[in-house]
Amino acid sequence: MALKPLKLAVAAVAPKSKGDTKVVPFAGVTITEFIKIKKVVDEGKARLEALGDQIKEVGVAEIVAINCENPTNPVSSVKLNDANGSQAICSFTSKYSDINVDSFGETFAAINARRKAAREALVNENEYAQYIIDAELNAPAFYNKDGTFLIDVYAEVRKALDTVTAKLVASGKLAAGTVLYTEKERTCVKPIFHDVRWKLGVEDNTALLGTVKNTVSLKAVIA
Repeated sequence: MALKPLKLAVAAVAPKSKGDTKVVPFAGVTITEFIKIKKVVDEGKARLEALGDQIKEVGVAEIVAINCENPTNPVSSVKLNDANGSQAICSFTSKYSDINVDSFGETFAAINARRKAAREALVNENEYAQYIIDAELNAPAFYNKDGTFLIDVYAEVRKALDTVTAKLVASGKLAAGTVLYTEKERTCVKPIFHDVRWKLGVEDNTALLGTVKNTVSLKAVIA
């Protein structure tokens, strides 16, 4: 039977004081080459990340400007072209992370303060975000067709489950402390957010970039 290959995790490490790890000879200069290349790769990764952040910042700004100018027909990607003709595609997706309620509220307060000073219509943050509960039940049943969480329906089901649980525990059919469901509370933007956000304009959308995080990807166009 063939032997299975042994998997080893190899990493460059700084020299340790004698006695920490037993030092054994290694023929040749392979380790030296490994360390040299690893340093180059690590420095390259850091530089690549920094360059990518610069490109993404410009790409997102362009996408925001384009979509706010034409909010009914938004784009999700732009192809950026530099002075040498090199290109990269920046994509701004509709996949958003959960939001911090306080930060979200503060951002909209600042947006409305600016709008009030400019004599523009104020906006309601509740039109763009929702409080939901992830429950280990038939989750789709608690959402309507546009993706809004039906908290009243969930509250009734939860109340009924609590009542049933109490009766079953009292009758001895369930042990005390038994839980029939689990839930996790969170706040996120509504499913329509990505489509309607562009109506807020460039300035307000730029303010939201720091509060409402979504996936921004970058792809180099290599001929």
